[in-house]
Amino acid sequence: MQKIDRKIPNIMGTQHPDNAGVPFFKSDQSKNPFITAYKEVDEAFNNFAVLDTDEYMWDWEGKHADAAVIDRLYSEHYDYFKKHQLGRDKFLTFRLPNIWEEKGYSLMQAMATMLSAEDFARD
Repeated sequence: MQKIDRKIPNIMGTQHPDNAGVPFFKSDQSKNPFITAYKEVDEAFNNFAVLDTDEYMWDWEGKHADAAVIDRLYSEHYDYFKKHQLGRDKFLTFRLPNIWEEKGYSLMQAMATMLSAEDFARD
């Protein structure tokens, strides 16, 4: 059996932690620091590629989360993730909903996303 060295992440980024100003990666540079759900994948990528975080927390709790996050990261940034593999070099950690506080569909969607992400990554 081959020994696999396990990288322990040192730096974690999170989804827009109450930005005090307009994030550097926001292309329109408007005065509004709000980030749409569609742009959250860009935020994750910039945390990995620009800020060099090892891990990024993808939040499924209390909000809509883009279930295509893995598909979009790989599709839009294939060359980066070919060199910096998710699960080996970089980590996308899901913050799952509290099953006693939130509707079950977010938890089910998060679990389905994890299963399909593994399949997608293998392909």
